[in-house]
Parts: sequence; C-alpha cells; structure tokens
Amino acid sequence: PRLDTAPALDGNLEDEFWKRAEKLADFRPNTGGPNRAGPRTEALIASTQDTLYLGLRCQEKDLAGLLGKAQEFSWEDDGLEIFIQAGNRPTEPYHHIQVNASGALHVEYHRAELTEAGKFKAAAGREKEAWTLELAIPFASLTLPKDEKALAAPWRFNIVRLRPMHKGDKKVGGAVKLTAQGEPYNEESAWAPTECESGHMPHMFGFLVVDAFGK
Repeated sequence: PRLDTAPALDGNLEDEFWKRAEKLADFRPNTGGPNRAGPRTEALIASTQDTLYLGLRCQEKDLAGLLGKAQEFSWEDDGLEIFIQAGNRPTEPYHHIQVNASGALHVEYHRAELTEAGKFKAAAGREKEAWTLELAIPFASLTLPKDEKALAAPWRFNIVRLRPMHKGDKKVGGAVKLTAQGEPYNEESAWAPTECESGHMPHMFGFLVVDAFGK
C-alpha cells in the first residue's frame, strides 16, 4: 500500500505506519524441502509516494550473540538480503540490498556496488527475543523502467534471512549450509525460496505490486 506519512526511522516497529503495511510472514527454508525454518521472520512493507519502506522482525533468543558490526556487512553476520527488480523481468539485472542486525548496508545493482547506496537508510532495534530493522529505499535511487505500464505491473521481489549458528542451536537438515570444516553453519530462510543454496535466482522471486505506481 501507499501511505501518506513516513515512519520514524528508529528501528521501532510500533509506528502507526507499520500497522497499515502489508505483512509477509511465511518464511521457509531457502533450499526448499519439508523442514521448517528456524526462528520466525516477519516482514512489513509499504511506501509513501517517493520511498519504499521495509520493517523486519527476526526472532532470536540469543540476542547477546548477534553477529555483525554497524560499520560493515559480512556474509557471516545475522542479516537479510532484499532483492528488487521493477518491471517483472525474470532475469538480471536487479537490486541486491544486504543489511545486518546492526543496520550496516551494502547495496548492489547488476552485481556491482551502487553509487546511490548512500541514499538508502537503515535503523536497527531490539525487542524481547527479536531484532528489528527499518529500511528506507528511495524510488529515485532505484533503476526503474521508463514504461509506466511496467512500473504498475508486478515487480520481482524477495527477502532472504541469513542466520549463523547461535548458542544452543542444534543442526537440522534442509535449511542449513555447512562449511568444509562442518562448523559453523548458516541457516537461510526466504519469503520466496529459490530451492537452492543461492538467493540470486530472479525467476524464483515472488511478486510485489507497488500502489505508488498504480495497480
């Protein structure tokens, strides 16, 4: 949905904006299969006329063990990947946003670092047994099709959660990737599972209709 007032970007998901946002909650193992994903992930999504906003709530009992520094993103962090491609083309190029539990951002377009990345904003927060993120993505900083019909059509979209092993975890099958040494593992869950060990599968992304550009 398109809403009139932007949220306060402070990592708190109690803002009235998020109560009116669309909820994406059925995250499953990215590799597919019958196994249940680990700690629950919930995404909230809405926009103003000029900015797309994501609110993310990632359940985690071991908040003290969260990995990731605010200054930089690493693949070993607790974090998220967001994939956005306006225009419904099931191929590259697309935007790839990486953000960790401390709010450190790395943004790419067509596998190269995006020069507009400084205009993307993230704020991290904490709840009881969950970490949260708010993310602001200006439409003007995205590469969008000039065709209004393509903008109004469903976009390709996905969210993948990256979760390294935490204290008290047990190894489970299906949703985990083991290193050559067997430790640690990364559990990847996704809103639209790509059914392989990579999130870079645009033909497997889900669909997003952005009301700011019409229905």
